[in-house]
Amino acid sequence: MKDLPLSPATDASAAPAAPWQEDVLAALRLMIDSYRAPERDGWCLALDRAQARWGETRGAIVFADLAQVLSRLRVARHSPFGFGRVDGSHPRPTRHEALFLQVVRLSHAGHAAQAEAVATLLCEGNEVTAYLNAVRRLVAHLD
Repeated sequence: MKDLPLSPATDASAAPAAPWQEDVLAALRLMIDSYRAPERDGWCLALDRAQARWGETRGAIVFADLAQVLSRLRVARHSPFGFGRVDGSHPRPTRHEALFLQVVRLSHAGHAAQAEAVATLLCEGNEVTAYLNAVRRLVAHLD
């Protein structure tokens, strides 16, 4: 699924992918996979990925922030979240992952209204305030 069409002035997806996007997506997939297959230790692997990208301390903060984002997303979104394979065989984001990343990119770029619109779509029209607050905390630590 393509990103929602936004004006070129506010479309964060018009720019090249953020340098942190691949690591955020990989960690997210590992966390989600932990719910489906806890024996694969996805949570530990996600923490390792975050710490490899952002360093031991900041990586732990990004990991905790991303876990909070996922927790808030699970509350706001009632149907299953479609996510790609953790083994890297599906490098392109799924439709749901693309919306998730668009919310993060828009929040990171300071486009709160657009981020809220995409979050509302991702969360099926449900309340997104707690989810967006968690995303804002996450993006504060990504750079």
